[in-house]
Amino acid sequence: AELVPERKTHVFEFALFPHTGSYREGGEYIKALEYNDPLLGRKATRSSKNFLPEEKSFVSCSENFVLTSFKAGGYPLASLKGKIPNISQRGFAVRGFEQNGVMARIAVKFGFDISAAHSCNLTEENLISLNFTKAAIRKEVGAHSIETVTIKSANASTPAANAALG
Repeated sequence: AELVPERKTHVFEFALFPHTGSYREGGEYIKALEYNDPLLGRKATRSSKNFLPEEKSFVSCSENFVLTSFKAGGYPLASLKGKIPNISQRGFAVRGFEQNGVMARIAVKFGFDISAAHSCNLTEENLISLNFTKAAIRKEVGAHSIETVTIKSANASTPAANAALG
């Protein structure tokens, strides 16, 4: 069979980022993420039902760890049980990776108190208990390792913790 090239117009964007030192010292990875996936803001309308403050950080982490996901924990549809538990039962999953290619000690801090923390695989199974403080976990991670941690909120009575999520 003969290969036929696509007869389309392709557009590529790139940026040059001058810096001193290595890519680690220059923070190139973060700059590349910021360029390729810019933060998008949305204007919200005020409602008397709002329960969140105007500013809040739900999660922050060490500079050497890139946070890629903060989501409802578990994947209940995969078990085919039919009922999706609420977020206070499922907890949250946090995923990210070490970006500098070295063993590192990372810290992930939450804007709320936590009651449990577990290290797990990418499918959020094979839970291993982690030590944690009131609102943070600290963990040794391998070079370029992808890490997934599940947590439970200590205060399950908040409206967000009882929301039905898919």
